[in-house]
Amino acid sequence: MLITYINQNEKTFSFSDFLSFFNRRSELDNNQEIIRKLTYPPKNRCILHQLAEDDKQCLLMQVVTQNPDIDINQIDDENSTALIIALKNKHLSFSRYLIRNH
Repeated sequence: MLITYINQNEKTFSFSDFLSFFNRRSELDNNQEIIRKLTYPPKNRCILHQLAEDDKQCLLMQVVTQNPDIDINQIDDENSTALIIALKNKHLSFSRYLIRNH
């Protein structure tokens, strides 16, 4: 059974066309979110701050292992460290890792 929809120009398109459009729309929304994060972050944020916000513990472990001298207590312009950001976002395992290992 082919389900069709009618748009404002009275043209029909199939359900698969609708799904394709919806998927592209979702991709655009995701891209806009990524662009927003890259364009409007607080100044002086380091990679640890972004990893804490996104709850990327595996990447955190790699960054810390490859850069043992990295200062995990760096603060951004909002006076937040990676630990504070992780706690604000309720990323508990990320927070535990920072506390236990540094």
